[in-house]
Amino acid sequence: MAEKFSHNPNIVSLDLNFAALKYNRKKIKKINPKAKITYIACDYLNLPFKNSAFDCITSYYGFPNMAQSSPRVMQESYRILRRKGLVLDTRILVSDKDEYYNQLKSIATANMNFPNPEIVSVEQLILQIYKKIGFSEFKNEKIGESIGEFNELDIIPMQGQKFKSSVLIIKK
Repeated sequence: MAEKFSHNPNIVSLDLNFAALKYNRKKIKKINPKAKITYIACDYLNLPFKNSAFDCITSYYGFPNMAQSSPRVMQESYRILRRKGLVLDTRILVSDKDEYYNQLKSIATANMNFPNPEIVSVEQLILQIYKKIGFSEFKNEKIGESIGEFNELDIIPMQGQKFKSSVLIIKK
């Protein structure tokens, strides 16, 4: 994103992990040394911004990592977003009709005490939550599809399972 702007937008990068922010800062400086970005280590559930502070919010697979707080994350996004602002929410999506989904639900319930992983992985349910909060327009822009490889750090996608990566474009 930092390399695409020819003007100087006000960009704020958030993460709860200071090391992640430091890594992002170094990476962006290599891509676009002129980019002016404010880095803030904070909890997304208690953002230090006034209401209607931003025109656009982007999450590159970040919102699903706050799985158990997903509806609250969406509410906080709504709060800080200006009227007609956009949320660009990049996620890995699965179908609740696939056997993969049943495996995911079983693992999330047993190992993470998280009985409803569908709120972070099933498109229709994610969009229902956004709509209930008050967002008005929804679009799914598919980035790609693939088969999951082994990754001990993530449960989505599982090894050997088909998934799609999408940007959910949500308008206030």
